[in-house]
Amino acid sequence: MPIKKIVSLLLAFILLTAVFLPAAHAEAVKNIPQIDMRGFMSYTVYEDKNDPNSAPAFPPSTSKIKDTVKKLIPAMTSLAFSGDWNKFGEAVVPAVNELMYPLGYGNNGEEIYGTGVHFTYPTYEELAETMRTDFIYDWRADPFQSAEQLHEFVTYITEQLGFEKVCIECHSYGGIVLLTYLSEYGTDRVFSCCFNASAVYGAAFAGELLQGNVSVTDEALTEFLKGLFSHSD
Repeated sequence: MPIKKIVSLLLAFILLTAVFLPAAHAEAVKNIPQIDMRGFMSYTVYEDKNDPNSAPAFPPSTSKIKDTVKKLIPAMTSLAFSGDWNKFGEAVVPAVNELMYPLGYGNNGEEIYGTGVHFTYPTYEELAETMRTDFIYDWRADPFQSAEQLHEFVTYITEQLGFEKVCIECHSYGGIVLLTYLSEYGTDRVFSCCFNASAVYGAAFAGELLQGNVSVTDEALTEFLKGLFSHSD
């Protein structure tokens, strides 16, 4: 058989494999339960973690933000005339602390104000309808704590639906939780995982912060606030 024909057949085989294998994989994934995990600050933190009807502690309500701004009007007026940012900061820090204090954790990483996320396991009927569900975790908590909760949730999903494995898709900080889960519990119950913009270089990033290699511009701060309150009136 001529070399050209052999090469042609080989290339045709490679092309067919490249087309059909991903398609077969995608079809297989359709029939496997999928768990979605969002990132840092993605889930509402409520004032009472045991009361699903309690008010949100984060993101803070519009009225709370307005109250904080009103308290800072004298400081902002003074800043406009004096340009003394240090004095302005002395007024801002206590006001922001008052607004955000319910989110605080103790020195040992323990929740101390009774705040938290609300997460109830879906029923079998809910799972079977879409084969897709969210894992809602407290993004303030130690990732090892969240990984343990994810392990319990994965076990629940597989047992409810009679599957051995799940697919997990994680965004941003959710990837840190998933990596912690994999390091602690392995891959026995994971068919595949997809990392979307996950902060896998967090140690290097934190090192830059600790060395003071950070700056905050007015444009960056504006974009952050726009993203933070984009779904809030």
